[in-house]
Amino acid sequence: MLSVLVVVALSAMEEMALEARAARNRNDVRQAYLCAYTGIDYCLYLAGQSSTWRTGFGNGDWLSGYDVGSGAVTVSVLDPDGGAISSDPADPVQLTAAATCGLAKRTVEALAQPPPGLALKYVLCSMSSADLQLKAGVRVYGDLRTTGKVLGDSDVSLAGNIYTAPGQYINPFLIDADTRLIETSLTVPAPTVDFAWYNSIAQRLTPPRDGGNYVITDARLTPDYNPFGFTSPQGLYWLDAGGGEVHIENAYVIGTLIIINANKTRVRKGYYHTTYATKYPALLSDSDIEVEVEHNLDENGRSVDFNGDGDTNDFLVSRIRGVIYSTKKVKGMQRETSPGPFYFSGAVIADQLEISGVGFHVAYDPQLAETPVAGFQAPGLELIAGSIED
Repeated sequence: MLSVLVVVALSAMEEMALEARAARNRNDVRQAYLCAYTGIDYCLYLAGQSSTWRTGFGNGDWLSGYDVGSGAVTVSVLDPDGGAISSDPADPVQLTAAATCGLAKRTVEALAQPPPGLALKYVLCSMSSADLQLKAGVRVYGDLRTTGKVLGDSDVSLAGNIYTAPGQYINPFLIDADTRLIETSLTVPAPTVDFAWYNSIAQRLTPPRDGGNYVITDARLTPDYNPFGFTSPQGLYWLDAGGGEVHIENAYVIGTLIIINANKTRVRKGYYHTTYATKYPALLSDSDIEVEVEHNLDENGRSVDFNGDGDTNDFLVSRIRGVIYSTKKVKGMQRETSPGPFYFSGAVIADQLEISGVGFHVAYDPQLAETPVAGFQAPGLELIAGSIED
């Protein structure tokens, strides 16, 4: 009997020891997971504290053996496409956190991207305190943002709220059932558009000149077709106007135009333009932009195969889809003699804005509130929904 009792007692002690070790292991596994998640959160915090995190931290370990509670974590940050994370300000990054606690080891992966800048929350965003003007029956669908007055004619249609500084004048015609005035002292940070970076990755355009001005007319410009130079896989094209004007007339563009050192950029007649990649804008300029669209893009009327499908039978409604940005003024979107039709989808960001034309429809693209655009991203990183994998 005594021998039996001894065996039972030893078995019970062994079972209790196994249960204790199992409990510690379960706790270590949980702690390792929490340690890995904490490491990812801390890297997101580090990115938010440094405007130069892409070049300052670069590819590789942002944390190495970093103590978190009773565990330690190493977090490696890489471009998911295998490139350098410093190569593009809008690219997502992959974070891999390897954590240990006791004998437990766990790895957690997550994707993060820069959040969109505040200026991309609005269909029209004026960066200065100059008047934001809506004229001649233009139709606007989306919120406006400025720090100055908002002036509008009685025939203007606005479906969206107006955000401006307290005490600024807003034309009463603009306030109705679907438009509220929201006063805010919050300043919209200026976009961090790096023209030099865009020029370094874009292909140069060499269109013909007329009296000192560059002219792009009856032309197709896409990632695989450039009549004015080499092609760009991302549809990124830049033009140094050298102080002259740039006239774009009856053109079909898939990609991004970067125009620098221009006296003025004029978009006229028929025009169809959409970005090739959502992470890039449609039109960038450090000069005034005037859009004076008069009609649609008629292949048969111009005897030009604008979209490259092998015929001249297409009739394309004039439009721009993407972000338009000017460090100075965007004016028009009209032609006084025959305004429109013209459809714009995206966001217009400029120092000053004057938009008009009864045939013009300016609508916000809600995708911009979720997807960063290079040069228009907010500092730091945020997790992409559903991207965490254990």
